[in-house]
Amino acid sequence: MDRFTVTALTQVIDDRGNQRIDSTIAKKKITAILHRRSVKRVLRDLNEYVSTLEGNAKGQTVLVVIMALLRLDLDAVPVLAQEIQDQGYLFKGSLYGGLFKLLCGNSDTFSFQLTWMEQNIKNPYERIEWWADDYFWNHIEMFMAVRLLYDIQPELFEKLVLEDKSRVILRSMAHGHMDIRPTDVLLQKLLKSEDRIHHNFALAFYTQSITNACTQMQNKALNRIRQKELKQSINHFMISLDTCSIELRAELLTNYLLVHQYAFPEAFARELVGAELQTEFAHQITGSGKVRSIHDLAFVAKLIMKVPACNQEKRRISKKLLLDAVLYVFMQFIQGRNGIYILEMQQQNDIKTVIQSLTVKQKKHFGQFLEKQDKLLMVSALDKLVRYQIYLEDFRQHEIIQCIQSFL
Repeated sequence: MDRFTVTALTQVIDDRGNQRIDSTIAKKKITAILHRRSVKRVLRDLNEYVSTLEGNAKGQTVLVVIMALLRLDLDAVPVLAQEIQDQGYLFKGSLYGGLFKLLCGNSDTFSFQLTWMEQNIKNPYERIEWWADDYFWNHIEMFMAVRLLYDIQPELFEKLVLEDKSRVILRSMAHGHMDIRPTDVLLQKLLKSEDRIHHNFALAFYTQSITNACTQMQNKALNRIRQKELKQSINHFMISLDTCSIELRAELLTNYLLVHQYAFPEAFARELVGAELQTEFAHQITGSGKVRSIHDLAFVAKLIMKVPACNQEKRRISKKLLLDAVLYVFMQFIQGRNGIYILEMQQQNDIKTVIQSLTVKQKKHFGQFLEKQDKLLMVSALDKLVRYQIYLEDFRQHEIIQCIQSFL
């Protein structure tokens, strides 16, 4: 093993990761570079070579060689882990160091950069649930190297997870690519992190089994064992949330419910509508930008109306704060001309749902607001003649306002 060998392996890994060569060609090149030596021989040579290196070079070298071996055989993680443990090779720190440099460093020549989620995204949990995974298979040897670190040094693995700027490790864990279930210690660290995307990954892990069970309940009843498991999972999650601030608890529960509008635990809704989180839930409705359409607003309105609002003594409390939030967003949709774009049957039903949730006083106030907004529109015969484009846009808004007024 020498630096020329490592350089050649690095080039092959880079070519494969950037899809300049396919997997078959990559394997042939790696086999030739390593002169068909066995895994044990390669690891022994690697151990001797890195003992002469210092600093970043040691970590990068270990990672490249490990990734090359894994590219030859993606199922070799247990074999590599066993050999490293049996021979006492000091690769743990170096493997972590190499992965840290790749995922967290600023090198122009040795880095894995993937921006898949903007920091200011309204609902990060939504992106965690639906984002595509094509990147995983293009860089699978890197993820298998991460899996190897998990097997030989779990503490360093969890440290790397928290440091990973791209969050690709968490993303791959959440979708089962590496078959690693985070410990409660790691989940609590994610919840206590200053990174809001970390918070939503914790949410995804805690609720994975809950989501699956609730989805099954849409089609068939769960047996008693599954019902008991579901209840335990919900309780475990709710207890875990007790360590979070009121603001974070409301944010995460809102994120979850907006994504899973058709099947969710009623306990989540009761928590949001209840006395402790009601103010923060109202803020999530009005100030977070997550309620983006009349369908979202109808879901929120229906949830508020169906779920009892109680205080800690189990006594009913007012929902006025939440209904005011619903009305505020409804008015913002009209004023900002967003959230309601078409008037098909589903949208009309959603409008009816929202209006039915309002009190008599709120409906009257809303009706007056609609009249004022309608009078501002340029929809006269003269407007049609002299400012046709504005007329078309305003007439569409006029139709939406008329439709809403018909349901008041």
